[in-house]
This record gives sequence, structure tokens and C-alpha cells, in this order.
Amino acid sequence: MKKVILVIFIFLNILLAQDDIVITEAYARATPPNVKNSAIFMKITNNSQKAIALIDAKSSVSKIVEIHTNVKENGITKMIKMQKLEIEPNSTSILAPKQNHIMLIDIAKQLVDGDSIDLTLIFDNDKTIKIEKIPVVKKIL
Repeated sequence: MKKVILVIFIFLNILLAQDDIVITEAYARATPPNVKNSAIFMKITNNSQKAIALIDAKSSVSKIVEIHTNVKENGITKMIKMQKLEIEPNSTSILAPKQNHIMLIDIAKQLVDGDSIDLTLIFDNDKTIKIEKIPVVKKIL
């Protein structure tokens, strides 16, 4: 019985890995009271033979959702909005603190550790991925 379960598990992982775009390790940063911005981090894997780009994102918890990166100018690090996030063929783009990330601007309510939020990612290959329950965490992973 254990072998059958193992074979099924391996088979399902192979099927899931064949998706062109795979999202893993997504989480949102919890916010202190009265803070109106947060960020979402994740890994986006492009299993296709062509480059793809994340071109937009939406969430019910925020009026504005943007793709951001951090740049250093004159010794000062600042965030800037990106028009798109390119993901090369057969590679993974890591969205992490102080790097590329999804920015939630003007959130409707405080994001509390243990909550979950939704996110829709829109790619330039006409693929849309809706993530229903992204965990909100206080500690950055």
C-alpha cells in the first residue's frame, strides 16, 4: 500500500511540474496597525521553452497591486514599479524581501499573522493563475 501511495504521489508531482507556470512558497507580510502597504513573496517557475512575463496582479485586499523591485541609487535603496517581470525558460524567479516582489498598496484592513489573502497573477502568455489562500505571516521566511 505504501508503494502505491508513493507512486501516486510521484505521478501527481510530475503532472503538476508539467504546468508552464508553477507558483510555490507564496506568503504575504503581516502589517502593524494603520499600515496601508504590504508585500507578497513567492517563487514563480517557468517550465516552458519560452520566456514569459508577469504583467499584472490583483487582490481583493488592496486597491492597487504592483510588481516592484528594489534599486540602489547614491547609496539609497528604493522601490520602483516594474512594467513586467520576465521569467526565462526553464527557470525560477524568486520574489523576496529587498528584491522583486508584489506590492499591495492601500490595503483595506490590517493583514494579521495567520490570516490568508487571495492573489491573481496575469502573464503575457494569456495565462491567469488565481491563488485563493496565501498565508499572512509576521516573520519573514
